Amino acid sequence: MTANRKVKKGDSGRISGKNRCTHFSEDGKRCKQKAWRAKKVCYQHDPAAAELRRKAGRPRNPVPLTTVEDVQESLAETMRELQAGKIKPGQAYAAGYLAQLALTALELERKQSKLDVKHFWEVVDLGAAFEKAGELAKERRKGKEAQEASPSASPQDKEAEEKAEEAEAEAATR
Repeated sequence: MTANRKVKKGDSGRISGKNRCTHFSEDGKRCKQKAWRAKKVCYQHDPAAAELRRKAGRPRNPVPLTTVEDVQESLAETMRELQAGKIKPGQAYAAGYLAQLALTALELERKQSKLDVKHFWEVVDLGAAFEKAGELAKERRKGKEAQEASPSASPQDKEAEEKAEEAEAEAATR
Protein backbone atom coordinates (compact mmCIF):
# COMPACT_ATOMS: atom_id res chain seq x y z
CA MET A 1 0.00 0.00 0.00
CA THR A 2 2.84 2.40 0.79
CA ALA A 3 4.50 1.51 -2.52
CA ASN A 4 1.75 3.32 -4.45
CA ARG A 5 2.00 6.45 -2.35
CA LYS A 6 3.78 9.31 -4.11
CA VAL A 7 6.48 11.03 -2.11
CA LYS A 8 6.68 14.75 -2.59
CA LYS A 9 9.98 16.61 -2.73
CA GLY A 10 11.06 17.42 0.81
CA ASP A 11 8.89 14.68 2.29
CA SER A 12 10.86 12.40 4.59
CA GLY A 13 8.94 9.27 3.67
CA ARG A 14 8.52 7.00 6.70
CA ILE A 15 9.51 9.48 9.43
CA SER A 16 6.54 11.37 10.82
CA GLY A 17 6.75 15.12 11.32
CA LYS A 18 6.87 14.88 15.11
CA ASN A 19 9.76 12.35 15.03
CA ARG A 20 11.76 14.38 12.56
CA CYS A 21 14.72 16.65 13.35
CA THR A 22 13.59 20.25 13.86
CA HIS A 23 16.78 21.82 12.49
CA PHE A 24 16.42 24.13 9.50
CA SER A 25 19.36 24.79 7.18
CA GLU A 26 20.38 28.26 6.01
CA ASP A 27 18.29 27.90 2.86
CA GLY A 28 15.18 27.17 4.96
CA LYS A 29 14.92 23.41 4.35
CA ARG A 30 14.14 21.15 7.29
CA CYS A 31 16.52 18.27 8.10
CA LYS A 32 15.14 14.91 6.92
CA GLN A 33 16.73 12.77 9.65
CA LYS A 34 14.94 11.18 12.58
CA ALA A 35 15.18 12.98 15.94
CA TRP A 36 17.77 11.40 18.19
CA ARG A 37 17.16 9.87 21.64
CA ALA A 38 13.86 11.55 22.43
CA LYS A 39 15.28 14.94 21.50
CA LYS A 40 14.01 17.38 18.91
CA VAL A 41 17.12 17.19 16.72
CA CYS A 42 19.09 14.41 15.03
CA TYR A 43 22.58 13.20 15.95
CA GLN A 44 24.22 15.59 13.46
CA HIS A 45 22.48 18.67 14.87
CA ASP A 46 22.57 17.84 18.59
CA PRO A 47 25.11 20.12 20.32
CA ALA A 48 25.44 17.59 23.16
CA ALA A 49 26.67 14.99 20.64
CA ALA A 50 29.42 17.25 19.28
CA GLU A 51 32.13 15.43 21.25
CA LEU A 52 30.83 12.03 20.08
CA ARG A 53 30.87 13.24 16.46
CA ARG A 54 34.39 14.59 16.88
CA LYS A 55 35.69 11.26 18.18
CA ALA A 56 33.63 9.07 15.84
CA GLY A 57 35.96 8.55 12.88
CA ARG A 58 39.26 9.22 14.61
CA PRO A 59 41.92 6.61 15.40
CA ARG A 60 42.07 5.48 19.02
CA ASN A 61 45.72 6.23 19.74
CA PRO A 62 47.55 7.18 16.58
CA VAL A 63 50.94 5.48 16.83
CA PRO A 64 53.56 5.75 14.10
CA LEU A 65 54.14 2.25 12.74
CA THR A 66 57.82 2.57 11.79
CA THR A 67 59.02 -0.87 12.88
CA VAL A 68 57.67 -4.41 12.90
CA GLU A 69 57.55 -4.21 16.71
CA ASP A 70 55.29 -1.13 16.49
CA VAL A 71 52.89 -3.04 14.24
CA GLN A 72 52.89 -6.05 16.57
CA GLU A 73 52.18 -3.84 19.59
CA SER A 74 49.35 -2.11 17.75
CA LEU A 75 47.79 -5.47 16.85
CA ALA A 76 48.13 -6.68 20.44
CA GLU A 77 46.41 -3.52 21.69
CA THR A 78 43.63 -3.98 19.13
CA MET A 79 43.07 -7.56 20.29
CA ARG A 80 42.92 -6.46 23.94
CA GLU A 81 40.37 -3.76 23.10
CA LEU A 82 38.28 -6.21 21.06
CA GLN A 83 38.26 -8.73 23.91
CA ALA A 84 37.32 -6.00 26.38
CA GLY A 85 34.46 -4.92 24.12
CA LYS A 86 35.87 -1.42 23.59
CA ILE A 87 35.85 -1.78 19.80
CA LYS A 88 33.68 -3.65 17.33
CA PRO A 89 34.91 -6.65 15.27
CA GLY A 90 34.73 -4.56 12.10
CA GLN A 91 37.08 -1.99 13.61
CA ALA A 92 39.49 -4.75 14.64
CA TYR A 93 39.34 -6.18 11.13
CA ALA A 94 40.14 -2.75 9.66
CA ALA A 95 43.05 -2.33 12.09
CA GLY A 96 44.38 -5.75 11.08
CA TYR A 97 44.17 -4.85 7.41
CA LEU A 98 46.00 -1.56 8.01
CA ALA A 99 48.66 -3.43 9.98
CA GLN A 100 49.10 -5.77 7.02
CA LEU A 101 49.59 -2.76 4.73
CA ALA A 102 52.10 -1.27 7.16
CA LEU A 103 54.09 -4.53 7.25
CA THR A 104 54.11 -4.67 3.45
CA ALA A 105 55.40 -1.11 3.28
CA LEU A 106 58.10 -1.86 5.86
CA GLU A 107 59.20 -4.94 3.88
CA LEU A 108 59.39 -2.94 0.65
CA GLU A 109 61.41 -0.26 2.42
CA ARG A 110 63.81 -2.91 3.78
CA LYS A 111 64.27 -4.46 0.33
CA GLN A 112 64.85 -1.03 -1.23
CA SER A 113 67.53 -0.11 1.30
CA LYS A 114 69.16 -3.51 0.75
CA LEU A 115 69.23 -2.84 -3.01
CA ASP A 116 70.65 0.64 -2.41
CA VAL A 117 73.51 -0.81 -0.34
CA LYS A 118 74.19 -3.52 -2.93
CA HIS A 119 74.21 -0.92 -5.72
CA PHE A 120 76.58 1.28 -3.67
CA TRP A 121 79.09 -1.53 -3.27
CA GLU A 122 78.85 -2.44 -6.94
CA VAL A 123 79.68 1.15 -7.83
CA VAL A 124 82.54 1.22 -5.31
CA ASP A 125 83.95 -2.05 -6.71
CA LEU A 126 83.73 -0.71 -10.26
CA GLY A 127 85.49 2.50 -9.22
CA ALA A 128 88.33 0.54 -7.64
CA ALA A 129 88.64 -1.67 -10.73
CA PHE A 130 88.81 1.40 -13.00
CA GLU A 131 91.46 2.99 -10.77
CA LYS A 132 93.54 -0.19 -10.86
CA ALA A 133 93.14 -0.45 -14.63
CA GLY A 134 94.24 3.18 -14.99
CA GLU A 135 97.35 2.59 -12.89
CA LEU A 136 98.24 -0.52 -14.84
CA ALA A 137 97.70 1.29 -18.12
CA LYS A 138 100.15 3.99 -16.98
CA GLU A 139 102.68 1.29 -16.08
CA ARG A 140 102.13 -0.30 -19.47
CA ARG A 141 102.74 2.99 -21.29
CA LYS A 142 105.90 3.52 -19.29
CA GLY A 143 106.98 -0.02 -20.16
CA LYS A 144 106.37 0.57 -23.88
CA GLU A 145 108.28 3.85 -23.76
CA ALA A 146 111.15 2.12 -22.02
CA GLN A 147 111.01 -0.74 -24.55
CA GLU A 148 111.14 1.68 -27.45
CA ALA A 149 114.13 3.39 -25.84
CA SER A 150 115.98 0.09 -25.38
CA PRO A 151 115.52 -2.74 -27.90
CA SER A 152 115.81 -5.57 -25.37
CA ALA A 153 112.75 -5.92 -23.10
CA SER A 154 113.42 -6.74 -19.46
CA PRO A 155 111.42 -9.44 -17.62
CA GLN A 156 109.94 -6.73 -15.35
CA ASP A 157 108.45 -4.92 -18.35
CA LYS A 158 106.86 -8.14 -19.61
CA GLU A 159 105.41 -8.78 -16.14
CA ALA A 160 103.95 -5.26 -15.92
CA GLU A 161 102.44 -5.66 -19.39
CA GLU A 162 100.79 -8.96 -18.40
CA LYS A 163 99.33 -7.36 -15.22
CA ALA A 164 97.91 -4.49 -17.25
CA GLU A 165 96.27 -6.87 -19.71
CA GLU A 166 94.76 -8.92 -16.84
CA ALA A 167 93.40 -5.76 -15.16
CA GLU A 168 91.83 -4.56 -18.42
CA ALA A 169 90.21 -7.97 -18.92
CA GLU A 170 88.92 -7.94 -15.33
CA ALA A 171 87.51 -4.41 -15.70
CA ALA A 172 85.83 -5.39 -18.96
CA THR A 173 84.03 -8.35 -17.33
CA ARG A 174 82.57 -6.14 -14.61
